[in-house]
Amino acid sequence: MPLTDEDMDTLISIGKAYRRYDGNGLYVQVSKTGKRYWRYKFRFDGVEKLYALGKYPELSLTEARQKHAEAKAKVAAGINPCHVRHVTKLTRIVKNKATFQQAALNLYHQRLQSKPEAKEPLSALMARLEQDVFPYIGAHPVLEITPFELMTVLLRKEQVSGSTAETQVTRHFCADIIRAAIIQGDAHMELTSLSPAQKAKSDITGDVTLGQLELVDFFTALQGYQVTKLKRLAIRLLIMTGVTVDELRAATWTEFDFDEAIWTIPAERSGTGMIQLVPLPTQAQAIIAELKGLTGSGPLLFPSRTAPQHPVSEASLEKLLIGIGYGNKISVRSFYLMMRKILAEQGATPAQIDTQVLSDRGQLLQAYANIIEAAERGSAALLGQDTFRF
Repeated sequence: MPLTDEDMDTLISIGKAYRRYDGNGLYVQVSKTGKRYWRYKFRFDGVEKLYALGKYPELSLTEARQKHAEAKAKVAAGINPCHVRHVTKLTRIVKNKATFQQAALNLYHQRLQSKPEAKEPLSALMARLEQDVFPYIGAHPVLEITPFELMTVLLRKEQVSGSTAETQVTRHFCADIIRAAIIQGDAHMELTSLSPAQKAKSDITGDVTLGQLELVDFFTALQGYQVTKLKRLAIRLLIMTGVTVDELRAATWTEFDFDEAIWTIPAERSGTGMIQLVPLPTQAQAIIAELKGLTGSGPLLFPSRTAPQHPVSEASLEKLLIGIGYGNKISVRSFYLMMRKILAEQGATPAQIDTQVLSDRGQLLQAYANIIEAAERGSAALLGQDTFRF
Protein backbone atom coordinates (compact mmCIF):
# COMPACT_ATOMS: atom_id res chain seq x y z
CA MET A 1 0.00 0.00 0.00
CA PRO A 2 1.44 3.44 -0.92
CA LEU A 3 2.79 5.56 1.91
CA THR A 4 1.08 8.73 3.12
CA ASP A 5 2.46 11.78 4.90
CA GLU A 6 0.86 10.48 8.09
CA ASP A 7 2.68 7.16 7.66
CA MET A 8 5.98 9.00 7.41
CA ASP A 9 5.42 10.55 10.86
CA THR A 10 5.01 7.10 12.40
CA LEU A 11 8.35 5.81 11.12
CA ILE A 12 10.48 6.04 14.26
CA SER A 13 13.40 4.16 15.77
CA ILE A 14 12.64 0.66 17.02
CA GLY A 15 16.22 -0.29 17.85
CA LYS A 16 16.98 -1.86 14.47
CA ALA A 17 16.92 -0.86 10.79
CA TYR A 18 13.78 -1.56 8.78
CA ARG A 19 12.03 -0.61 5.53
CA ARG A 20 8.61 0.63 4.46
CA TYR A 21 7.73 0.33 0.76
CA ASP A 22 5.83 2.88 -1.31
CA GLY A 23 5.72 0.77 -4.48
CA ASN A 24 7.63 0.06 -7.71
CA GLY A 25 10.91 -0.30 -5.85
CA LEU A 26 10.64 2.95 -3.87
CA TYR A 27 10.98 2.58 -0.11
CA VAL A 28 12.08 4.33 3.08
CA GLN A 29 15.06 2.91 4.96
CA VAL A 30 14.77 3.70 8.67
CA SER A 31 18.07 3.47 10.55
CA LYS A 32 18.58 2.26 14.13
CA THR A 33 18.60 5.87 15.28
CA GLY A 34 15.40 6.73 13.42
CA LYS A 35 16.86 8.56 10.43
CA ARG A 36 14.83 8.04 7.25
CA TYR A 37 16.35 7.66 3.80
CA TRP A 38 14.66 7.27 0.42
CA ARG A 39 15.91 4.35 -1.69
CA TYR A 40 15.01 2.96 -5.11
CA LYS A 41 15.69 -0.74 -5.71
CA PHE A 42 15.81 -1.87 -9.33
CA ARG A 43 17.43 -4.42 -11.62
CA PHE A 44 19.85 -3.39 -14.36
CA ASP A 45 21.39 -5.91 -16.76
CA GLY A 46 20.02 -8.66 -14.53
CA VAL A 47 21.74 -7.30 -11.39
CA GLU A 48 19.96 -5.72 -8.42
CA LYS A 49 20.94 -2.08 -7.86
CA LEU A 50 20.19 0.44 -5.15
CA TYR A 51 19.84 4.17 -5.84
CA ALA A 52 19.84 6.73 -3.00
CA LEU A 53 17.30 9.51 -3.56
CA GLY A 54 17.71 11.62 -0.42
CA LYS A 55 16.79 12.02 3.22
CA TYR A 56 13.36 12.61 4.75
CA PRO A 57 12.02 15.20 5.62
CA GLU A 58 14.47 17.23 3.53
CA LEU A 59 13.08 15.31 0.56
CA SER A 60 9.31 15.05 0.96
CA LEU A 61 7.17 12.10 -0.09
CA THR A 62 6.00 13.95 -3.21
CA GLU A 63 9.55 14.94 -4.16
CA ALA A 64 10.83 11.41 -3.55
CA ARG A 65 8.17 10.01 -5.88
CA GLN A 66 9.17 12.54 -8.54
CA LYS A 67 12.86 11.61 -8.30
CA HIS A 68 11.89 7.93 -8.29
CA ALA A 69 9.84 8.42 -11.47
CA GLU A 70 12.80 10.13 -13.17
CA ALA A 71 15.19 7.34 -12.15
CA LYS A 72 12.69 4.68 -13.21
CA ALA A 73 12.35 6.33 -16.63
CA LYS A 74 16.13 6.19 -17.05
CA VAL A 75 16.16 2.49 -16.27
CA ALA A 76 13.36 1.90 -18.79
CA ALA A 77 15.48 3.72 -21.39
CA GLY A 78 18.49 1.51 -20.67
CA ILE A 79 20.34 4.07 -18.53
CA ASN A 80 21.72 3.26 -15.09
CA PRO A 81 20.91 6.27 -12.84
CA CYS A 82 23.76 5.30 -10.48
CA HIS A 83 26.18 5.68 -13.40
CA VAL A 84 24.71 9.06 -14.33
CA ARG A 85 25.31 10.28 -10.78
CA HIS A 86 28.88 9.02 -10.82
CA VAL A 87 29.57 10.76 -14.13
CA THR A 88 28.03 14.01 -12.91
CA LYS A 89 30.22 13.95 -9.82
CA LEU A 90 33.32 13.15 -11.88
CA THR A 91 32.55 15.95 -14.32
CA ARG A 92 32.14 18.43 -11.48
CA ILE A 93 35.47 17.38 -9.96
CA VAL A 94 37.27 17.66 -13.29
CA LYS A 95 35.71 21.02 -14.08
CA ASN A 96 36.60 22.46 -10.68
CA LYS A 97 40.15 21.13 -10.48
CA ALA A 98 41.72 20.92 -13.93
CA THR A 99 42.68 24.29 -15.38
CA PHE A 100 43.64 24.83 -19.00
CA GLN A 101 47.28 25.38 -18.00
CA GLN A 102 47.37 22.18 -15.95
CA ALA A 103 45.81 20.23 -18.81
CA ALA A 104 48.35 21.72 -21.20
CA LEU A 105 51.23 20.65 -18.95
CA ASN A 106 49.77 17.15 -18.67
CA LEU A 107 49.57 16.82 -22.45
CA TYR A 108 53.07 18.30 -22.82
CA HIS A 109 54.54 15.68 -20.46
CA GLN A 110 52.61 12.87 -22.17
CA ARG A 111 54.00 13.83 -25.57
CA LEU A 112 57.48 14.41 -24.22
CA GLN A 113 57.44 10.95 -22.66
CA SER A 114 56.33 9.30 -25.89
CA LYS A 115 58.69 11.37 -28.09
CA PRO A 116 61.75 12.54 -26.12
CA GLU A 117 63.36 13.69 -29.36
CA ALA A 118 60.62 16.34 -29.71
CA LYS A 119 61.64 18.18 -26.53
CA GLU A 120 62.87 21.29 -28.34
CA PRO A 121 59.73 22.01 -30.44
CA LEU A 122 57.48 21.06 -27.51
CA SER A 123 59.35 23.45 -25.20
CA ALA A 124 59.04 26.20 -27.81
CA LEU A 125 55.33 25.48 -28.06
CA MET A 126 54.88 25.74 -24.27
CA ALA A 127 56.77 29.05 -24.31
CA ARG A 128 54.29 30.41 -26.88
CA LEU A 129 51.36 29.21 -24.76
CA GLU A 130 52.83 30.91 -21.67
CA GLN A 131 53.12 34.15 -23.60
CA ASP A 132 49.98 34.18 -25.76
CA VAL A 133 47.39 31.86 -24.18
CA PHE A 134 47.87 31.19 -20.47
CA PRO A 135 47.54 34.86 -19.42
CA TYR A 136 43.98 34.83 -20.79
CA ILE A 137 42.58 31.35 -20.10
CA GLY A 138 45.33 29.43 -18.28
CA ALA A 139 43.54 29.58 -14.91
CA HIS A 140 40.10 28.71 -16.32
CA PRO A 141 38.66 25.22 -15.74
CA VAL A 142 39.53 23.47 -19.00
CA LEU A 143 36.10 21.96 -19.56
CA GLU A 144 34.37 25.30 -19.12
CA ILE A 145 36.31 26.98 -21.91
CA THR A 146 34.05 27.39 -24.93
CA PRO A 147 35.33 27.06 -28.51
CA PHE A 148 34.35 30.71 -29.02
CA GLU A 149 36.51 31.78 -26.07
CA LEU A 150 39.47 29.72 -27.27
CA MET A 151 39.21 31.08 -30.82
CA THR A 152 39.10 34.64 -29.50
CA VAL A 153 42.41 34.11 -27.71
CA LEU A 154 44.07 32.40 -30.67
CA LEU A 155 42.88 34.96 -33.20
CA ARG A 156 44.26 37.77 -31.03
CA LYS A 157 47.76 36.47 -31.77
CA GLU A 158 47.06 35.65 -35.42
CA GLN A 159 45.72 39.15 -36.09
CA VAL A 160 49.10 40.54 -34.98
CA SER A 161 51.51 38.08 -36.60
CA GLY A 162 49.29 36.49 -39.23
CA SER A 163 48.63 32.80 -39.71
CA THR A 164 52.02 31.07 -39.59
CA ALA A 165 53.21 27.51 -39.13
CA GLU A 166 53.74 28.29 -35.45
CA THR A 167 50.24 29.66 -34.91
CA GLN A 168 48.80 26.59 -36.67
CA VAL A 169 50.73 24.28 -34.32
CA THR A 170 49.54 26.31 -31.32
CA ARG A 171 45.95 26.12 -32.51
CA HIS A 172 46.06 22.35 -32.99
CA PHE A 173 47.73 21.79 -29.62
CA CYS A 174 45.06 23.87 -27.84
CA ALA A 175 42.34 21.82 -29.50
CA ASP A 176 44.15 18.64 -28.42
CA ILE A 177 44.34 19.91 -24.82
CA ILE A 178 40.58 20.20 -24.57
CA ARG A 179 40.02 16.95 -26.47
CA ALA A 180 42.34 15.09 -24.10
CA ALA A 181 40.60 16.59 -21.06
CA ILE A 182 37.23 15.51 -22.42
CA ILE A 183 38.43 11.95 -22.92
CA GLN A 184 40.14 11.73 -19.53
CA GLY A 185 37.29 13.36 -17.63
CA ASP A 186 34.47 11.69 -19.52
CA ALA A 187 32.76 15.06 -19.74
CA HIS A 188 31.03 17.25 -22.34
CA MET A 189 30.12 13.99 -24.09
CA GLU A 190 27.20 11.60 -23.85
CA LEU A 191 28.52 9.46 -21.04
CA THR A 192 25.44 7.56 -19.96
CA SER A 193 24.49 4.21 -21.37
CA LEU A 194 22.53 4.72 -24.55
CA SER A 195 19.23 2.99 -25.06
CA PRO A 196 19.09 0.53 -27.98
CA ALA A 197 17.13 3.07 -30.04
CA GLN A 198 19.73 5.77 -29.40
CA LYS A 199 22.55 3.41 -30.29
CA ALA A 200 20.87 2.49 -33.53
CA LYS A 201 20.41 6.14 -34.45
CA SER A 202 24.08 6.88 -33.73
CA ASP A 203 25.17 3.94 -35.86
CA ILE A 204 23.06 5.12 -38.79
CA THR A 205 23.83 8.82 -38.81
CA GLY A 206 27.36 8.67 -37.46
CA ASP A 207 27.65 11.64 -35.12
CA VAL A 208 31.38 12.08 -35.69
CA THR A 209 32.01 15.61 -36.86
CA LEU A 210 34.56 18.41 -36.96
CA GLY A 211 34.92 21.64 -35.03
CA GLN A 212 35.92 24.97 -36.53
CA LEU A 213 39.54 24.62 -35.40
CA GLU A 214 39.85 21.45 -37.51
CA LEU A 215 38.42 22.86 -40.74
CA VAL A 216 41.63 24.40 -42.08
CA ASP A 217 43.37 21.04 -42.16
CA PHE A 218 40.28 19.42 -43.67
CA PHE A 219 40.14 21.85 -46.59
CA THR A 220 43.90 21.68 -47.09
CA ALA A 221 43.56 17.91 -47.48
CA LEU A 222 40.51 18.26 -49.73
CA GLN A 223 42.15 20.79 -52.04
CA GLY A 224 45.33 18.73 -52.34
CA TYR A 225 43.62 15.43 -53.09
CA GLN A 226 43.55 14.07 -56.63
CA VAL A 227 39.83 13.67 -57.33
CA THR A 228 37.39 14.85 -59.96
CA LYS A 229 36.41 18.50 -59.70
CA LEU A 230 32.76 17.46 -59.58
CA LYS A 231 33.14 15.50 -56.36
CA ARG A 232 35.19 18.22 -54.70
CA LEU A 233 32.49 20.75 -55.57
CA ALA A 234 29.84 18.35 -54.27
CA ILE A 235 31.49 18.19 -50.85
CA ARG A 236 31.93 21.96 -50.73
CA LEU A 237 28.29 22.64 -51.68
CA LEU A 238 27.09 20.02 -49.19
CA ILE A 239 28.97 21.85 -46.45
CA MET A 240 27.93 25.36 -47.53
CA THR A 241 24.18 24.70 -47.71
CA GLY A 242 23.56 22.38 -44.76
CA VAL A 243 21.35 20.06 -46.82
CA THR A 244 21.43 16.26 -46.53
CA VAL A 245 23.59 14.20 -48.86
CA ASP A 246 20.48 12.67 -50.44
CA GLU A 247 19.03 16.11 -51.16
CA LEU A 248 22.32 17.19 -52.72
CA ARG A 249 23.05 14.10 -54.84
CA ALA A 250 19.77 14.16 -56.77
CA ALA A 251 19.57 17.94 -57.19
CA THR A 252 18.37 19.03 -60.65
CA TRP A 253 19.00 22.30 -62.43
CA THR A 254 15.27 23.06 -62.56
CA GLU A 255 15.21 23.38 -58.75
CA PHE A 256 17.34 26.54 -58.76
CA ASP A 257 16.12 30.12 -59.12
CA PHE A 258 19.30 32.02 -59.88
CA ASP A 259 17.61 35.44 -59.86
CA GLU A 260 16.35 34.96 -56.31
CA ALA A 261 19.28 32.73 -55.22
CA ILE A 262 16.89 30.09 -53.90
CA TRP A 263 17.12 26.32 -54.14
CA THR A 264 13.68 24.70 -53.92
CA ILE A 265 13.89 21.06 -52.86
CA PRO A 266 10.60 19.32 -53.70
CA ALA A 267 8.68 17.49 -50.98
CA GLU A 268 9.37 14.05 -52.47
CA ARG A 269 13.12 14.65 -52.14
CA SER A 270 13.17 16.68 -48.95
CA GLY A 271 14.20 15.00 -45.73
CA THR A 272 11.27 16.75 -44.02
CA GLY A 273 8.67 15.49 -46.48
CA MET A 274 7.76 19.11 -47.28
CA ILE A 275 8.97 21.63 -49.84
CA GLN A 276 12.22 23.08 -48.58
CA LEU A 277 13.56 26.50 -49.56
CA VAL A 278 17.32 26.88 -49.24
CA PRO A 279 18.68 30.45 -49.55
CA LEU A 280 22.01 30.30 -51.37
CA PRO A 281 24.94 32.21 -49.86
CA THR A 282 27.21 33.94 -52.31
CA GLN A 283 29.87 31.23 -51.96
CA ALA A 284 27.33 28.52 -52.84
CA GLN A 285 26.21 30.54 -55.85
CA ALA A 286 29.82 30.64 -57.05
CA ILE A 287 30.11 26.85 -56.70
CA ILE A 288 26.89 26.33 -58.66
CA ALA A 289 28.08 28.70 -61.38
CA GLU A 290 31.23 26.60 -61.66
CA LEU A 291 29.12 23.45 -61.81
CA LYS A 292 27.06 24.95 -64.63
CA GLY A 293 30.05 24.70 -66.93
CA LEU A 294 30.55 21.04 -65.99
CA THR A 295 27.06 19.52 -65.91
CA GLY A 296 24.70 22.31 -67.01
CA SER A 297 23.80 20.50 -70.23
CA GLY A 298 22.13 17.64 -68.36
CA PRO A 299 19.32 17.41 -65.77
CA LEU A 300 21.49 16.64 -62.72
CA LEU A 301 24.05 18.80 -60.96
CA PHE A 302 25.99 15.73 -59.87
CA PRO A 303 25.52 12.89 -62.37
CA SER A 304 27.33 9.58 -61.97
CA ARG A 305 30.43 9.31 -64.15
CA THR A 306 29.54 5.80 -65.31
CA ALA A 307 25.75 6.26 -65.52
CA PRO A 308 24.99 9.96 -66.18
CA GLN A 309 21.25 9.40 -65.97
CA HIS A 310 21.73 8.60 -62.25
CA PRO A 311 23.14 10.83 -59.50
CA VAL A 312 26.61 10.37 -58.05
CA SER A 313 26.60 7.72 -55.33
CA GLU A 314 26.93 8.43 -51.64
CA ALA A 315 29.63 5.76 -51.46
CA SER A 316 31.84 7.64 -53.93
CA LEU A 317 31.63 10.80 -51.81
CA GLU A 318 32.45 8.81 -48.67
CA LYS A 319 35.40 7.33 -50.53
CA LEU A 320 36.70 10.85 -51.10
CA LEU A 321 36.60 11.54 -47.34
CA ILE A 322 38.46 8.29 -46.70
CA GLY A 323 41.02 9.25 -49.34
CA ILE A 324 41.87 12.54 -47.63
CA GLY A 325 42.23 10.81 -44.25
CA TYR A 326 38.91 11.86 -42.72
CA GLY A 327 36.91 8.65 -43.08
CA ASN A 328 36.80 8.09 -39.32
CA LYS A 329 36.41 11.78 -38.44
CA ILE A 330 33.37 12.85 -40.45
CA SER A 331 30.74 11.40 -42.75
CA VAL A 332 28.81 12.92 -45.64
CA ARG A 333 25.78 12.41 -43.42
CA SER A 334 27.19 14.45 -40.54
CA PHE A 335 28.09 17.73 -42.25
CA TYR A 336 24.75 19.10 -41.09
CA LEU A 337 25.75 18.26 -37.51
CA MET A 338 29.03 20.04 -38.14
CA MET A 339 27.15 23.15 -39.25
CA ARG A 340 25.02 23.11 -36.09
CA LYS A 341 28.07 22.61 -33.90
CA ILE A 342 30.06 25.45 -35.45
CA LEU A 343 27.16 27.90 -35.46
CA ALA A 344 26.54 27.10 -31.79
CA GLU A 345 30.23 27.71 -31.09
CA GLN A 346 29.82 31.12 -32.70
CA GLY A 347 26.90 32.01 -30.46
CA ALA A 348 23.78 31.00 -32.41
CA THR A 349 20.93 29.51 -30.37
CA PRO A 350 19.14 26.27 -31.39
CA ALA A 351 16.08 28.32 -32.36
CA GLN A 352 18.19 30.53 -34.62
CA ILE A 353 19.92 27.53 -36.19
CA ASP A 354 16.56 25.87 -36.90
CA THR A 355 14.80 28.99 -38.19
CA GLN A 356 12.78 28.52 -41.37
CA VAL A 357 12.06 32.23 -41.87
CA LEU A 358 13.58 32.68 -45.31
CA SER A 359 15.37 35.99 -44.68
CA ASP A 360 16.73 34.79 -41.33
CA ARG A 361 17.80 31.45 -42.79
CA GLY A 362 19.59 33.30 -45.56
CA GLN A 363 21.48 35.41 -43.02
CA LEU A 364 22.38 32.29 -41.04
CA LEU A 365 23.67 30.35 -44.05
CA GLN A 366 25.64 33.36 -45.30
CA ALA A 367 27.33 33.68 -41.91
CA TYR A 368 28.18 29.99 -41.95
CA ALA A 369 29.48 30.19 -45.53
CA ASN A 370 31.77 33.03 -44.43
CA ILE A 371 33.23 30.74 -41.76
CA ILE A 372 33.74 27.96 -44.31
CA GLU A 373 35.33 30.33 -46.83
CA ALA A 374 37.77 31.57 -44.16
CA ALA A 375 38.74 27.96 -43.39
CA GLU A 376 39.30 27.28 -47.09
CA ARG A 377 41.71 30.23 -47.12
CA GLY A 378 43.55 28.84 -44.09
CA SER A 379 42.20 31.10 -41.36
CA ALA A 380 39.43 31.17 -38.77
CA ALA A 381 36.48 33.56 -38.76
CA LEU A 382 35.05 35.04 -35.60
CA LEU A 383 31.56 36.39 -36.14
CA GLY A 384 30.34 39.58 -34.53
CA GLN A 385 27.77 39.66 -31.74
CA ASP A 386 25.12 41.13 -34.04
CA THR A 387 25.31 38.30 -36.59
CA PHE A 388 22.43 36.28 -35.13
CA ARG A 389 20.12 39.09 -34.05
CA PHE A 390 17.11 38.13 -36.14
